[in-house]
Amino acid sequence: MGGRELPATSIVGLRIAEVVVHHHDLETAWTIEEADPDSLLNAVEAVVRALRAKGAPGMTLVTEERDEWVIGDDALRVESDRENLLQWLAGRNTQDGDHLDSSGPLPTLPSW
Repeated sequence: MGGRELPATSIVGLRIAEVVVHHHDLETAWTIEEADPDSLLNAVEAVVRALRAKGAPGMTLVTEERDEWVIGDDALRVESDRENLLQWLAGRNTQDGDHLDSSGPLPTLPSW
């Protein structure tokens, strides 16, 4: 995928992430807030795995739903709900930090 090998166990999560993120991108009547909570969780986890593999900057990601992921050295803490965290991690419309609380400046993330 994208020139890199993935374990087969990652494929389903990445596909769910693509459906959730791209459905929102199309600006249909459906919004990311309507996504099934488990699908959102799976999507965030898939994007986090992809970002770890690409050497994303160190950070701890925490959701209002009490999910938590650590990437690298966890130098930065970023908090939000699953929807806005997923959009930011996927490089969507929260790049400016709207709806995110962080302990420092938000880094530029690699594409997932």
